[in-house]
Amino acid sequence: MATRAEVLQGLQVGKESTAGTAVAASKIFRVLRPTGPAVVRPVEEVVATGGLAPVASVIGKGHSVAQLEGRFAFGDALWLLGTHFKQPATTGSSTYTHVFTPAFGAANVIDTLTVEVGDGTNAEKMAYAFCPEFRIGADMLRTTLQATLMGRPQTEGVTITASPTEVLNIVGGCNEWDFADAAESGSPSWTAMRALALEFTSSGRWGPLFTSEASQDSFTDLTEMAPEISMNVTVEHTANARTLIGYKTTQATRMARFRIVSATSPHSLEIQMCYRITGNVTPVTEQGVKCVRVPLKCFYGSTAAFFCKTTLINTISAL
Repeated sequence: MATRAEVLQGLQVGKESTAGTAVAASKIFRVLRPTGPAVVRPVEEVVATGGLAPVASVIGKGHSVAQLEGRFAFGDALWLLGTHFKQPATTGSSTYTHVFTPAFGAANVIDTLTVEVGDGTNAEKMAYAFCPEFRIGADMLRTTLQATLMGRPQTEGVTITASPTEVLNIVGGCNEWDFADAAESGSPSWTAMRALALEFTSSGRWGPLFTSEASQDSFTDLTEMAPEISMNVTVEHTANARTLIGYKTTQATRMARFRIVSATSPHSLEIQMCYRITGNVTPVTEQGVKCVRVPLKCFYGSTAAFFCKTTLINTISAL
């Protein structure tokens, strides 16, 4: 029996036409590496009366979880953003602009995926997959992407779809990102900050809905939730940083911009987030430089009319 080498385990996805109905994978990711999927299923143990050990158990409804990790790539990000924030508003021809702006007070809709993980001999398939949380990190070494995919319990021992199309593999470089701050506005005037590291996180966006149908052993729908969105930025402790720190005292709603602009045109990612500083500012040292780490918490901006807006530009027309 051949050893199942971890290095050969591929990650493939297909966009579902009907949420929860599995489809063949149409795209293969080459930059993100998967761990899982693994089934999460509660089991209730019944302890014996007058005894010292359980005598029965009842299994509950389950789901599967897979973790993805790797360099940030302008292709892979499209599938994760579209299954996390909302379906994008896409414009363009040959160069495509995908805008993800979740509505503040109305329902949003995301795409769902069928995920295949494995090689030509052994593979698992997970349907109704979505991205409840993801993280983009940037420092002077690299830009990274981490994400969680959740779906219905995977099917084991399937045959992986042969020869799907490779997703664009252009990655963001350590010298291709920046950070800026601005007063809240519909047309903000940005002030660039000397940032040395940044972490953008969005979690708790969607959750599985489990209902009482006996025929269903997993979730039957998704529930939209208020996400926890933050941007933790490490900046040189200069006059601009001191001004930034002062916004905690005033509790002013401001705007932050995180960009990754590839040297390979036209690829870019821009995240604009309205924020307030509610956590503690921490003194840190980066590369021998006196810095502060400032936690920016996402808030709704009534003037900007959004809380978080993500714009991805690449050469992919759709998920």
